[in-house]
Amino acid sequence: AVRAGRDRAGGDELRAAAVPIVRGAGGGVRVGAAYSRSFHAPTLDDLYWISLGNPNLQAEHGENRQVSLEYTIPSAWLTSWLPQAAAGAALLRVGLTGFKADITNEILWLPGLDGRDRPVNIGAVSTSGLEATLHAHMEPTASWSVTLDAGYTMLDARDRTVGSANYGNELTYTTPSSSLVALEISKARLGSLGGLIRYRGHKFTDPSNTTAGWLPPVTTEDVTFTTTPFAVAGTAAFARAGFVGCHLFFCAFVAAKLFAFHRSCAGFREHSSAKGRHRCGCGRGHRGIHREHAFGVGV
Repeated sequence: AVRAGRDRAGGDELRAAAVPIVRGAGGGVRVGAAYSRSFHAPTLDDLYWISLGNPNLQAEHGENRQVSLEYTIPSAWLTSWLPQAAAGAALLRVGLTGFKADITNEILWLPGLDGRDRPVNIGAVSTSGLEATLHAHMEPTASWSVTLDAGYTMLDARDRTVGSANYGNELTYTTPSSSLVALEISKARLGSLGGLIRYRGHKFTDPSNTTAGWLPPVTTEDVTFTTTPFAVAGTAAFARAGFVGCHLFFCAFVAAKLFAFHRSCAGFREHSSAKGRHRCGCGRGHRGIHREHAFGVGV
């Protein structure tokens, strides 16, 4: 597939193109490659954020390259050692992706002399890395299943602006390594138990990569338990009964209030023969002969 785009912004002619290629090499192997040219205009916040925006920002331009390799192990080989395992009851897929991007005038929000972040253009940025993934799924029995997903990323994102004091430094808030491992064990008609572990390496909060702006690596662990949908016998009937009871109570409350209001109006009736107007406590005036109020409640 080939995709190309053309746009105009700020008086400059901009071009973008992407050429992804994915081919099956046989034996469960897939090879992919992609090349693209990208463009990113400054947002309104970047340009005009009150007291922080930078109206002199230029648009980002980039070239992106990527290659990938994926291998799926045949299911028959995985299930051969499982007794009574049905075909297709196991899956193991591994992947490896390499990428590189060169960007000019990348827009980053960096701290100024007053400590407040403002958007600036970084003349040249180079980003490269490698990502490895693994996906495994197995159903040892008809009611049990196990799923494992894992990934590891190595990233090198640096300022490559010639003549800059920050040349060769890591970009702010990027991490050189990160990983994720997720495991889920499921039982039919019961639910699933899952665990998730995330790791990210260090980060710098300042472009100078000083010790004061260094954030240490972080690891987090999560455990989840999910049940299958279930219903308690009689719950629906109980809910309907509660709804009807609340509705009847509300109607009785409104009727009582209207009846009390009607009594108050009857107690304060007075007739004015000079103006030929009948007045009551509700504040309404009625021309002509005396007329009673009629109240009704609709349910």
